Amino acid sequence: MHASEGPPPSQPGSVDALSIRARAAVGAVCVRRYASVHGIEHPAIDELIEYLFALGSADNIMWWEQHAPLLARTMGCALPAEVAQVVGPQRTVAFSRLCEEVLEIGYCDLYGATTDGSKRHLLAAFQMLQADQIALPDLTPFLVSSFSKWHGWGDVVAADVVDRWRALE
Repeated sequence: MHASEGPPPSQPGSVDALSIRARAAVGAVCVRRYASVHGIEHPAIDELIEYLFALGSADNIMWWEQHAPLLARTMGCALPAEVAQVVGPQRTVAFSRLCEEVLEIGYCDLYGATTDGSKRHLLAAFQMLQADQIALPDLTPFLVSSFSKWHGWGDVVAADVVDRWRALE
């Protein structure tokens, strides 16, 4: 998982084409890769990853937001002690920031006009992975959810497509 697999974040037609839903799912893959490379495992991290994937098929985004897992509810605060312990002191700041960046993909435009915020947060997550020489996700499977639909949010993604996203490493 090290190296630079996948398209560079500035590749035209890649990140720009992804809906906010797809960007959040890519963010889930970023968290999964970071945790995997660094040997970090905790149920709260799994819940966060699932929450990010769930945005893809959420037909009620407000319901999705109201059912946030622990790491989303504590965003902006110190990691919960049990999570910080498995992350380790040398990675706590970076991991916390990565979680905040990927959560902001879905949150930044939730109650207002669509901005370039979700793109900026995803690109920040990409930079964090690149700094650790972790391969970026291939964006191709996520292109089925287009930024051109529903003011950037894209259509609700079919459950089988989201399941294929979940299977990506």
